[in-house]
Amino acid sequence: MDVEEAEAQHARALGSHLRNVDRLLQLQRSRLACLEEGFHAQLQVLKAEFETERRAILEQHEDEIRYLQDVVLALEQNYARDDHEATTNFQSARDDIKSKSLQEKQYSRLQLGGKMEGLWEQFHAAIQSYTEATEHWKITFEGLKQKDAKSCREIEMQAKKLQKLQDLVAATRARLAARLRENEEQNRHAREEKEAALGQLQELKSQMNQAWAKVHGSLARLTAQSEATLKAVAQAVGKAERILRLAEMGRRLETEAEKVLPFYLSSLAEGELFDADRVLKEKPAEPLAQALQDYVGLERFWQRFNKGLRTSASGRCTPPAASLGATPPRAPSPALMAPAGAEPCPADRGAWCSGAPWS
Repeated sequence: MDVEEAEAQHARALGSHLRNVDRLLQLQRSRLACLEEGFHAQLQVLKAEFETERRAILEQHEDEIRYLQDVVLALEQNYARDDHEATTNFQSARDDIKSKSLQEKQYSRLQLGGKMEGLWEQFHAAIQSYTEATEHWKITFEGLKQKDAKSCREIEMQAKKLQKLQDLVAATRARLAARLRENEEQNRHAREEKEAALGQLQELKSQMNQAWAKVHGSLARLTAQSEATLKAVAQAVGKAERILRLAEMGRRLETEAEKVLPFYLSSLAEGELFDADRVLKEKPAEPLAQALQDYVGLERFWQRFNKGLRTSASGRCTPPAASLGATPPRAPSPALMAPAGAEPCPADRGAWCSGAPWS
């Protein structure tokens, strides 16, 4: 009967222990899931902000490219229009000058023709008389006259060519001067626009570099936080595994009586238990008390440890029992010794507590 009750108690204790372990593992998994969700959420937010800034910068860059293309097209159109107007004005002025010159030439020719006819008649009468007087000089004069007419025609042609060249040179110089002034003004405007565009481009580049540096710093901080989280989780898992190993070692070192009745009631009175529960339920104000609240689950462990410690102390104080035929008390395991700096636990008068986790 006692064995069956002990086995039932052992099964209940083992089930409680397994439930506690499962609860601890579930809390750890939920904590890891929350940390991972937070990391993914922050990563998605950073990606969204980066993509938004990138799209805005690209759209602004494309708008500026289209604006510069429109400016270049407008400059080319203005240049073509001005060139067409200058060509048209030049052709119209040339046609006007040519028609005016032809009219003046025709009028002069008519006037000179009338005068030449009168003079020619006079000259013809004089030449007849003169021919009759000097036939030899007449022949010579005719030859010189032909030469003179030819020279006059050549001089007139050369003078007309020279005048045309002078007019053409003057018109070309005026057109070149006007074109140079216009080109200088256009070049000045183009240089100003180019400098403004370069300034905007440099500003955009600096903004992009700042954005890249900010994103890089954020990613570095996230990476460092993730590594710190992984290290903390690894430490917590190592502590849990060490607690489980120590519990198994303590279970193997228990006596037969402890295996039959592993738990016992507290030695505190009812009022003391009430005060102890009230103190434990209050919110701690000191860091050491807060640390003790984190290790309330080890209360049964400390009870077993204190029981073993009392058993060891009572065994050292009593005389040897070899002469009485009793079995000598078993020395406590080194794994169950009280840690350095331990103090009495409020849950049990004989228990020892420590602010640091058991290791």
